[in-house]
Amino acid sequence: MIGFFPDPLPDELLYSACARYHVRAGYRSRERTGHDLFGETRAIVAVDLPCHLDTLIAVLPPGHRYTAERLIEDHTLLPLYRPFVPSERVSLLYNDIRGRGGGSIHTRLGILTSGTKAKVFRYCPICVEDDRERFGEAYWHRLHQAPGVEVCPAHKVFLEDSLLHTRHRANHVMFVTAEQVIGTAKPRSLNKSDRRDRVSLRIAEDIDWLLKRTGLTSDQPAYRDRYINLLSKAGLSNPFGKMKTGDLAAAMDDYYSPEFLESLNCGFRGKKKWLQRLVHNHGRAQHPLKHLLLMQFLGYTAAAFFQLPLREHPFGQGPWPCLNRAAEHYRQPVIAECEVSLDYRHQRPRGTFRCRCGFAYSRFGPDRSEDDRFLIGRYVTYGKVWEGKLKEMRAEGETGKEIARRLCISARVILQQIANFHLQPDSQSTKETVGRVADNSDLREEHRRVWEAARQRHPEARRSALAVKVRKTYTWLCRYDREWFEQNSPACRVSAGAPRHVDWRKRDSELSEAARKEAARLRAAPGRPVRVTASGIARALGAVTTLGKNGHLLPQTVKTLAKVSEGVEEAAIRRVNWAAECYRSEGIRPSRKTFKRRAGISDKVARRPVIMSAILSAMLSIKPSERATASITVSA
Repeated sequence: MIGFFPDPLPDELLYSACARYHVRAGYRSRERTGHDLFGETRAIVAVDLPCHLDTLIAVLPPGHRYTAERLIEDHTLLPLYRPFVPSERVSLLYNDIRGRGGGSIHTRLGILTSGTKAKVFRYCPICVEDDRERFGEAYWHRLHQAPGVEVCPAHKVFLEDSLLHTRHRANHVMFVTAEQVIGTAKPRSLNKSDRRDRVSLRIAEDIDWLLKRTGLTSDQPAYRDRYINLLSKAGLSNPFGKMKTGDLAAAMDDYYSPEFLESLNCGFRGKKKWLQRLVHNHGRAQHPLKHLLLMQFLGYTAAAFFQLPLREHPFGQGPWPCLNRAAEHYRQPVIAECEVSLDYRHQRPRGTFRCRCGFAYSRFGPDRSEDDRFLIGRYVTYGKVWEGKLKEMRAEGETGKEIARRLCISARVILQQIANFHLQPDSQSTKETVGRVADNSDLREEHRRVWEAARQRHPEARRSALAVKVRKTYTWLCRYDREWFEQNSPACRVSAGAPRHVDWRKRDSELSEAARKEAARLRAAPGRPVRVTASGIARALGAVTTLGKNGHLLPQTVKTLAKVSEGVEEAAIRRVNWAAECYRSEGIRPSRKTFKRRAGISDKVARRPVIMSAILSAMLSIKPSERATASITVSA
């Protein structure tokens, strides 16, 4: 047992407290200090995550108020790592730190391969003066030694490097206090207008927050859900977690700069897979700094991220309302389950809601507001209750238009359902409709003449072709003079037999190649670039219906469309580059507002970090000619 031990100061590393003890006790041998504190003459106290803490607690003077848990939480860097490793591994780390597991601590955390460990002790010049005034001496702050911390968040100044290495291989210096090696340094303030300085400050603030949260535990499924939700909203993942890793890496490079990420050993040069591991953890530890970089890119501090709800259901929480206007429970939350699938064509979640009454509907998600819960994108089935109400209303003499209005559905659908149930059409079911047709005998005769004239001009045309030429007449006769129309129209085409077999593999290959060529044509088209989208390509190829109904039979085409399609930011950057090239060739340096207008960039899109950076870089690359007098106006 030792006679005394200095109380660790606020945010002081345990290593620092041991070094102060070594100096105060007058030890001349590091081996003797190691033996008295940790029971081993060759004990080496790791700066960030020491071990043998149970031994240290056992030799402290009687009446001390310390426990191994308290020393770990307040004076080591384990709280920084704990939220990002599995809970069972945290228990092993605690045992290693309390016992003799020094060799496995850093391996369990993946620090040995991350390359992000601090190499020298660092200090804040202002903290040094404050500590000397308050405690009579400076000491090594835990926060300042955390990897990725370049600035002091308390004083908004850069940290300074000391001459003391954190892992001294020579082993001739073991316990060194801050007072022994800290020199005189003038504080270097941050430049608040410099983006890199602002990012560095945010990282330091996040790490400071994590170190002070002793109750924060690991919940990796929750991280995954939060990441997927945020990435999906940013268009960098689908709602089911399939990430656009390349796009995400490029966007983070634009946000931070490749040089800044490389300085933190978190760059993407041949190392993009760590992004996937952050989201879809496969049992491999990832450094907290990488998590914090992704959180900040997504617009959240560490504190805000850990307060986010878990993965949001794209259609909110159930139960969901039944939207069957024919049912007594209309708009009541009676649907317990929502079937969610991915629409490959739109790359959006589609929810299908089925009620016990037989009524089912679907819509695209995610829902943006509470009102979206009462929207119908497509009717799936109507059900017995709805069908019974239709028959009842028809029997009471209501017209198709009246039924459509009451059931809030198109008249075309009502007429189709009336035909399906072999109910009387409007022209025969109500006196009102018959009277209206009778009162318009002149109009009826006029439409008959128009139809007969069209048949004489185009004797070989079928009904569909004639309908295109005289659409209004065709619609009127079908609705109000059906019997005459059937007697005086070309016969319906009779099917020649079973439909011909479609070679979907061949069609998939052809459509895929056509989609690739169309995308290349759109990208090479002169003038202001147009965003290349899957829907635009499908329309150009006349394949909207084919892809909508048979997308599952065209996997190669769907994959090609997803590959060649542009996100909002990618298309915007192309327009920015195009506008910059135009101004460079003209020798004019425009204002930011003029530049955005020519590039077709909305204010909302321009506020995105990636686009802000692209616009700024593009405008700075424009060199005005001697005759140009326009000046540049760049706003953050």
